[in-house]
Amino acid sequence: MSIAITLDLEERKLYCADARLDKMERADYDGTHRVLLAHSTPKHPFAAAVSGNLLFWSDWVVGALVTANKYTRADVFFRIDRVDRAMTVVAGQNTIINLMSTNPSSRPESDFTLDLPRAEQLRIKMEKEKKFRQRCRLITTFLSLIFFLLTVMVVSLVLTRGKRMFGSMI
Repeated sequence: MSIAITLDLEERKLYCADARLDKMERADYDGTHRVLLAHSTPKHPFAAAVSGNLLFWSDWVVGALVTANKYTRADVFFRIDRVDRAMTVVAGQNTIINLMSTNPSSRPESDFTLDLPRAEQLRIKMEKEKKFRQRCRLITTFLSLIFFLLTVMVVSLVLTRGKRMFGSMI
């Protein structure tokens, strides 16, 4: 039962923290070249993230945010102690990764992203729907105004019993 899955875009690897088996693994995007990273150190890994050369995970048994070197699997360090069941770990970095360097259809991460033509189609569809909603609001407002004016005319005719009090109403 895999609890946490995180992607390393620089290395094109997938990291998986399995809380039931209490282990962490790394593999290529297609599942090949599987490597057991740690089996004894994570007591109960739940959430994971990768940033630079560090792998972060929350350990529910230890109650800490733990880091280790993603290459050597050494330098295990308990960063934050007394963390009670962290559900998510997010690691940010200021590195720009060029994902367009290869053919987009051959990139493994293209399975995880929306291709540009589909995204463009969605944007155009959303713009059309927005224009349609705006037209509907305009027509509804116009019809509401007409209904209000007709209501005022009917009420004034009923109150005056059809006599013209203030000039022509129609």
